[in-house]
Amino acid sequence: MDDLYSILPATRVPVSELPKTGAQAPAFPGKLGRRPSLIVFLRHCGCPFSEKAFKQLRAVAGAYGDKLNYFVVSHASKADTNEWVAALGGAGQIEVLIDTSREVYGRWGLGLTGVSHTFGWSALSQVVALAWNESIYNRPTKGTRWQSSGFFAVSSDSKVVYTKAAENAADIPNLGDLAEGLVRPIK
Repeated sequence: MDDLYSILPATRVPVSELPKTGAQAPAFPGKLGRRPSLIVFLRHCGCPFSEKAFKQLRAVAGAYGDKLNYFVVSHASKADTNEWVAALGGAGQIEVLIDTSREVYGRWGLGLTGVSHTFGWSALSQVVALAWNESIYNRPTKGTRWQSSGFFAVSSDSKVVYTKAAENAADIPNLGDLAEGLVRPIK
């Protein structure tokens, strides 16, 4: 039944402009500062692209250790998110934050998307590719399918270094490249 509810229209929340590179990071429930941070806002738990992004971030955390902070933000309930994370093998060094109201998503410029974002050719063909190439499949949906995902890198002084709202459900940047840029910034 959750999968059916996931396609119903979601409640809209106020959405700010996407943070600009060089600007102070918007309010965030995780502890920013002290170290650079990678932040991933999930589409929804159960989404194969959320799974890919989560696993990529966990691998980056394994490679870079305590040189960076790693955050994932979920709008599913804490129980549903914990169950999903456990099914993926655990969080490792990632701090998982819950934003069921999606207010933090909105502060970071991430709002709701349209039909083509989720069910467009690009996203659907990438779902098939994920299943075929990486054995990542849809899992039971927890949350709304209409929420945009987003990816951010923040410096140790809480300045936004990189910002990306996904152009479609499959749009995931290379988090390893972002981590490398945070650890060894270009001068």
